[in-house]
Amino acid sequence: MPAIANAVPHLHVSWDYEKRTLNPSQMADRLRDGEPSIEVAPNSRRELVIGVWMMQPGDDALVGQRIREILAAT
Repeated sequence: MPAIANAVPHLHVSWDYEKRTLNPSQMADRLRDGEPSIEVAPNSRRELVIGVWMMQPGDDALVGQRIREILAAT
């Protein structure tokens, strides 16, 4: 058991928000509203923060694909 129980890896994703006209909060909304719903760290204002502690094998590819699709559409 780690000294801090919630010490798990997190992925921090950022992009040029002016070129993509999409900020991390908007990205989080689109991920949450999609199918399947993907939840990220709340209040992501400067970057998208994705915790991995609940992911199952293969979920990483699904999350990556959804982020790519959303960014490509902006």
